[in-house]
Amino acid sequence: MKTITPATTPAITTMLFLTVATASLGQSSNIAADDKFAWGENIGFTNWADANGRADGVRLERSHLRGFVWGENVGWINNGSGPTDGLQYANDATADKGVNVDTNGDLFGFAWGENIGWVNFDTRTSLTPFAQQARYDADAKRLRGYAWGENVGWLNLDSASVFVGVCFADVTTTGTSSGVSDGVVDLSDFSFYLSQWAMSAPDADITTPGVCNPGFGGDGVDLSDFSCYLSEWAQGCP
Repeated sequence: MKTITPATTPAITTMLFLTVATASLGQSSNIAADDKFAWGENIGFTNWADANGRADGVRLERSHLRGFVWGENVGWINNGSGPTDGLQYANDATADKGVNVDTNGDLFGFAWGENIGWVNFDTRTSLTPFAQQARYDADAKRLRGYAWGENVGWLNLDSASVFVGVCFADVTTTGTSSGVSDGVVDLSDFSFYLSQWAMSAPDADITTPGVCNPGFGGDGVDLSDFSCYLSEWAQGCP
């Protein structure tokens, strides 16, 4: 259990969030309940999980992020609401803006802070030589590296003690089959995933061929997906 206790997220007004998570796998935040903070050098702690009771918190998808980060000192930071093409945000002159994930796990694209402006997650050119580019570390199940905000400086995803972990095994609220993550891994999660897997639901596809790499599927739903989820479930959250 962490000794750091950043301020918790306040209640979200219905005016700000109109979208409610629906009853399907993958609608709410999959950020770990105990590892959900990142530190900004000029903005303090940011909470990546708890927006709208986790329904609108950050979620790592196969090719992008979506959802909201809360900063006690800066307000909301929007990683995107889902790309127009369902794959990656264009980040061009349209409203299709957000943070993407490339095939290596590196992050790129922009998040928008209502009080701080754009945060650039594409630090591949400047920080890859130092292995500090913003990225998803699939082995450690966490984000790493640094993002840059022109108005606020560096957002640190690389701390060994305060970091944003990803929990793919958490797919339900305890005691329900709602498909809304709650930060707890228990039998309801296993039961819900099993039902999705049995129906070959797209979100049950969590492996690439022969590789257990949750969140980065693409080869259809088969036994390797079930085996991968079982391993994730046995490990719980980071």
